[in-house]
Amino acid sequence: MTTSSDSLSPVHPTAASGFETGAPVYRQGRPDYPAQTQAWLADSMGIDGNSTVIDLGAGTGKFLPQLLTLTSQVHAVEPSSAMLEQLRQQFPQVNAHQASAASLPFEDHSIDAVICAQSFHWFANQQSLDEIARVLKPNGKLGLIWNSRDDSVDWVARMVQLINTYENDTPRHQSGEWKKVLEDSIFSLKDQTIFHHEHQGSVQDVIINRALSTSFIAQLDENQQHHFLDELKILLFPDIKLDDKEAIIRVPYRTHAYAFEKMPQD
Repeated sequence: MTTSSDSLSPVHPTAASGFETGAPVYRQGRPDYPAQTQAWLADSMGIDGNSTVIDLGAGTGKFLPQLLTLTSQVHAVEPSSAMLEQLRQQFPQVNAHQASAASLPFEDHSIDAVICAQSFHWFANQQSLDEIARVLKPNGKLGLIWNSRDDSVDWVARMVQLINTYENDTPRHQSGEWKKVLEDSIFSLKDQTIFHHEHQGSVQDVIINRALSTSFIAQLDENQQHHFLDELKILLFPDIKLDDKEAIIRVPYRTHAYAFEKMPQD
């Protein structure tokens, strides 16, 4: 077997609509990843200058700077054309592919590591996991990483609770459902860690744009989004004043990182 066909397999409808319409806001509102991620990629994921890596579900390229400091052999894979356009504008040097996790355009056993940053919950199914296993070299690594708001802080918890009321059946990291496909698979968990960091910026970016970049919020119509922001304004007051959109604030985050290794098969 070489590469798979039908590179644009079905994508969850919330992701398809939300990320197509919200790509520019996604790039502005999403936090970067903490400095500790570099050591995790090198030590737990074994990525160095000789590694060929896939950033799977790359979105607008938020995770690419972390990878490009370690290796130039990076492939970005993203099914959304709008997200991919943002990525290509920011990282013209990266090989970018419009494809889904269920049908990767790479040769068998050609990739050292696959990184899913803020994405694996969207395609946590057997077809995608088989594809990842197919392209990885023996003992290749699968890295899963998510930035999540730290809801141990009271006002952050209130914001998260409101956002969660809109999620319906949207796949999310917080549900833990994505773990099921990895149970009894050929992937063995080698490392699991949590990093703490902050997203600092204007209220417009780190509160409003971040909230509007959430897939199921992004797909709301304009009136519904205004209603959501009105609710958020009331809920966060007086801790955060959404009217002062230029105010600089810090939002606490936890970064959850998991390193898996493809185990030898009999």
